[in-house]
Amino acid sequence: MTGYCHSTDRMIKKIFGCAVLFDSRRTDERASVDRVFSKSIFDEMGISFDMKTLRTYDMPKAGTFFGIHYHKAPAAKLVSVIRGKGADYTVDLRPDSPTYLRWKMNILSQGTVIYIPNGFGHAFLSLEDNTVQLFACETESPSDIINYRDERIGLNLPMPVTVISPSDRDAPFCERS
Repeated sequence: MTGYCHSTDRMIKKIFGCAVLFDSRRTDERASVDRVFSKSIFDEMGISFDMKTLRTYDMPKAGTFFGIHYHKAPAAKLVSVIRGKGADYTVDLRPDSPTYLRWKMNILSQGTVIYIPNGFGHAFLSLEDNTVQLFACETESPSDIINYRDERIGLNLPMPVTVISPSDRDAPFCERS
């Protein structure tokens, strides 16, 4: 391995201002390395990310669900999967946006990273047993939650939810405007 070359990191999609990245994995005779964050690459893409917290979520069972979580104060997120596979949802929660309450789903596995900017909700469903998610955020404050069964959003899940916290299960629905 000769080092990281920015031109080999490729952005595959831009959705609602969210960047889905891939090709972050580098392998040689010593190991495989996944680069989850690079300030210089984000700078090249015009993305500012000021990480305040970094966590892992270890999900023993497929069908474990988190979300739809969001922050009222500006707080972008960076999400990756260390092991396993997950359906990652980005929900537009900007009331003045033409795509308000629309969502996009991306399958995340090792080597895939998604950047979720301010104003978007985030949900995650593990698709395999023993999935581990890496989650970084620009705030340490607790998130607010919208119920994932909200018909105005209409999330389409690829498998049933088997494990969910009471706070996610009983979260309020979107306010009607």
